[in-house]
Amino acid sequence: MKKACSERSRRCLPPAPTVRTMAFLALFDIRHTSPANAFAFRTLPYSRRAMRPMSSASRSLSSLLKSSLCEAVEQRSSGGDTLLGPPSQLASLAVGESAGNIVRLSRDPDVFLMKGFLLSEKDRTALIGSGNSKGRMKVAGTNKSEQNTVRKDSYLTWIDPHSLTNDSSDEDTLLARSMCRRARQYFLSEVLHEQHQQGRLEFCWTEDLQVAMYRPGGRFDHHHDGHGRFLTVLCYLNGVGGTYFPFAGPDEGSSSLPPNFCDDERMATDIAIATKQPGRDGLLFVGKEGVDAYSLSKSSCRKASIVDIEAGDAVAFYNYNAAGPGGAGERDWKSLHASLTVPEEKYISTCWFRSEALTGPFGWLHRQSLVI
Repeated sequence: MKKACSERSRRCLPPAPTVRTMAFLALFDIRHTSPANAFAFRTLPYSRRAMRPMSSASRSLSSLLKSSLCEAVEQRSSGGDTLLGPPSQLASLAVGESAGNIVRLSRDPDVFLMKGFLLSEKDRTALIGSGNSKGRMKVAGTNKSEQNTVRKDSYLTWIDPHSLTNDSSDEDTLLARSMCRRARQYFLSEVLHEQHQQGRLEFCWTEDLQVAMYRPGGRFDHHHDGHGRFLTVLCYLNGVGGTYFPFAGPDEGSSSLPPNFCDDERMATDIAIATKQPGRDGLLFVGKEGVDAYSLSKSSCRKASIVDIEAGDAVAFYNYNAAGPGGAGERDWKSLHASLTVPEEKYISTCWFRSEALTGPFGWLHRQSLVI
């Protein structure tokens, strides 16, 4: 009788967890826990089969799984490969330090300047003419330029770097493809670069290259690139600057603002307008138009806040928190920026890298699956 009850009880018990199940449960609990206590909740000291202690082999496997995952989380949280941030070589730079022709300008947010990103004057001229000569430039924004209160006298076009229908000799397509590849090579984190190389575009993909033109008097008020765009690489085609980052900083400490200092773009904009002044605060990129073009207060202007650029230079910045107390995968409002009113025609090209998978509601799970 006793033996029959025992057999019946064993048949009613759920099966012992497989290694795959244990791995998933451990991974599932990483989302909002620190590396120190990430596995305190799901570690199973006993097998569910008859609640007997695990065998030594099962215990060893569980310990190995736990230590391996912990090590990966430790690496992730301590600034290893941060996925949505810069590659390790750039991440390790202090403000003002360089790696080749790339210099770090700010740490919080991450902002870098690459000298000579597009050296060829012929290529820059080709991009400038891509919209004008073919009549592809359209008014930026949803309304007429005069009615758009955020963006004025600004026009843009898009070039598909992945086009399979265009003639392979299409200069615009090949040039756009080359620029996006170069941006990916220098500024994408190692893991995402590898994913992109393997064609796994569900984690990271490149938008069409945007070419924009500002007429004299044109501007683009404070805005955040967000909505999945975690990396922006902006190239100055004719050497006119005007890009302004109110919350970036030339000092190693960069921003004194707390990680979650605001809730949305409008609040960040209000704070920037009320407390920040171009030339005194943040970073202002100035080209051949000169500092005087922006009517800055000379008494409060700081040399460290002015970044000189030339035609072909590019600024790269990251729009999401890569790690840390701000919350990985959350928009970093400190990367808010603007294009100040320019005194002459300005041409830029912009390459955006985006990932709904890594910045969306289940981004934490996708990010951990790539790191581990």
